[in-house]
Amino acid sequence: MKVASESGRLPAGSGADISIEKRLPMGGGLGGGSSNAATVLVALNHLWQCGLSIDELATLGLTLGADVPVFVRGHAAFAEGVGEILTPVNPPEKWYLGRAPWRKHSDASYL
Repeated sequence: MKVASESGRLPAGSGADISIEKRLPMGGGLGGGSSNAATVLVALNHLWQCGLSIDELATLGLTLGADVPVFVRGHAAFAEGVGEILTPVNPPEKWYLGRAPWRKHSDASYL
């Protein structure tokens, strides 16, 4: 919570022990690590009452990973740049499967 610390909004003595059991395959392209990072940012902001806005959390999240801002915001979006330019979208509620054509994924990534 560097942003909160530098702005004086992080309570003295703040700390946390966090353990995450990842069940998605590494490199599976599903954003599991980015989702975890965003969840921790949002949770600590709430727990420590830092008062950081979603925009501030998204900016901080971008320093952790290109996909983190979309998970901080919590809605579907098209991403541009390295992930910092997000355009919200409202796709119909159906099942979708996306795959980058230049990257080989194992079947296990999608199970």
